Amino acid sequence: PKPSKPPTVSSLPNATCTTMEPIVLSKTEFEDGSYIETLEPADGGEMYYRSCYKGMCRYSSDLWQAQVYIHQMTAT
Repeated sequence: PKPSKPPTVSSLPNATCTTMEPIVLSKTEFEDGSYIETLEPADGGEMYYRSCYKGMCRYSSDLWQAQVYIHQMTAT
């Protein structure tokens, strides 16, 4: 017999795709519109940081690096 293909999401009835968004523990906003968020993975684990400015975000595992990213992104 011919081997069958594995099912795809579109071929499964009532299938949904769920993304696990991180939990925002805190957010520090700066005057220029940039910000640093402290995040915790939705499924547990070590917290991490998201540095964002003008729609671009970078992720890091320590606050010092998050601050460096903000400085780099906002430098003119």
